[in-house]
Amino acid sequence: MVLRSAFAPDHRDVTAAATAGTSSSSKALRKLPVPPPLARWLESLDEGTREILEIIEGSGGRAWIVGGAVRDALGGLVPCDVDMASTLRPDELRKLFPEAFAIGERWGTITVRHKGAACEVSTLRTGFGAGDGQRLDAIFAERLLEDLAFRDFTVNAMAVDASRGLLYDPFGGLDDIPKCVIRSTSDPAIKTLEDDGLRTMRAYRFVAIRVGWTMDPALAAALCQSPGLLQNISAERIRKEFSLILKGPSAAAVLRKMADDGTLQAILQLQDSLSAEVPPEECDSGRHLAPPAFSRGARGMLRRGVRAVGALREDGHSGAEGAMEALALLLGGFPASEVERIMLNLKFSKAEMKLVTFHCGCLGHLPDASRPGELRRFLAAVGAEAAPRQLRLERAWAAAEEDAGLREAVLLRLSEVEAAVAALPGGYRVPSRLVDGKWVEARTGLRRRNVGLLKEWLFYVQLDRDITDVEALDKVLTEHFDIVALHQSPELLEALPKVEWPLAEVGGSGEK
Repeated sequence: MVLRSAFAPDHRDVTAAATAGTSSSSKALRKLPVPPPLARWLESLDEGTREILEIIEGSGGRAWIVGGAVRDALGGLVPCDVDMASTLRPDELRKLFPEAFAIGERWGTITVRHKGAACEVSTLRTGFGAGDGQRLDAIFAERLLEDLAFRDFTVNAMAVDASRGLLYDPFGGLDDIPKCVIRSTSDPAIKTLEDDGLRTMRAYRFVAIRVGWTMDPALAAALCQSPGLLQNISAERIRKEFSLILKGPSAAAVLRKMADDGTLQAILQLQDSLSAEVPPEECDSGRHLAPPAFSRGARGMLRRGVRAVGALREDGHSGAEGAMEALALLLGGFPASEVERIMLNLKFSKAEMKLVTFHCGCLGHLPDASRPGELRRFLAAVGAEAAPRQLRLERAWAAAEEDAGLREAVLLRLSEVEAAVAALPGGYRVPSRLVDGKWVEARTGLRRRNVGLLKEWLFYVQLDRDITDVEALDKVLTEHFDIVALHQSPELLEALPKVEWPLAEVGGSGEK
């Protein structure tokens, strides 16, 4: 079989062209000629994708392009992936494509690779055998209409018969695309979410990653009833969708709705009684210029975090790194133990957890712009690459402060810090250590842990006093310590300051 190059019906009879040689799988469907944007995309399909369709139809089965590819092409976008629906069962498809991956076979889906193309081909389905949000084994359907009716949103419930140039749109998705609205294929809308609990997250994600899209009121109302459906969904699947939401350009508005619906609290597994307050004396010291001082529970903390994410997005920061930045702001008001618990429960990677917990811990701790040594120590502790990110997060966090006076004071000080860092001779560059552990051991005769403690203090002094040569640093060591006394009282080393951020309240040699 050869796919018609124009992918359009021959206009003799659209209905006849749609039903000739077909089974009941397409009967009673609303059939439309393929609109021009979709026709142009179909014309550009690669050879491998075309032949996958041809091979399935040549074997006596039926195959349609479905889902996001149809939606995006109709919206004038270039689809990233091509998904297909077929009347053939997974075992029949594997016989046609022996090199296919059968990872999703229990759900009726296999991944077909052919001549460089990779397409997910799913047998027509009408459900997954559960109504409590779980996704169990697929229940196969006999008709395309049943499969499309089981899909989540109208804009995703369209199918293209490429060989006949027909678009099947039983739920009006074609009309919803220019309106930029997502509607459930079911009435009531909650049924769509009950068919697969993860659809709760997908609804939020759909709006978060697209500018200007909104939810149909019925779907928006159904989401208020859906948080409980996530309890049967694996943490890995929830984290994947949550990460996509966090990096979306419309993340703040979606996170706000998630919090209002109770979904955000559900996936973070928060207790409403949770609170985190900063002691007044710590606020007075300037350590927390924009303190995460919430006593109204987890919901109050999230409100500040959501506002901060909005401020971050207004500055144009999104993408993969933006997702973790957004998470650091979202959780900025929580104790470190809670941040770690949340990220562990959602199965974030160790690298992601390290980044988020570090930036959360630094929020509200600004260096003194009038002390170059403290600025250098801040840069060294945070890192040359992470320091601009931390200051960016500080700006978003400060912008989320509801007290106008405090907000303006913090933003002013932040601008002073940014200007002072830029004025440093090396800017954000972190000076290299002048001495290492071997030098300390040879110079003092100390061993093991004591070598490390003294080495860290020497780096602290180097940055604090802007020392640039070993001789000057050695002079400070000689003036400050009696080496013999160090051997006799090594506990003196435990109290020495080291390069870290946030600052620890310890004694030692500070900037004069």
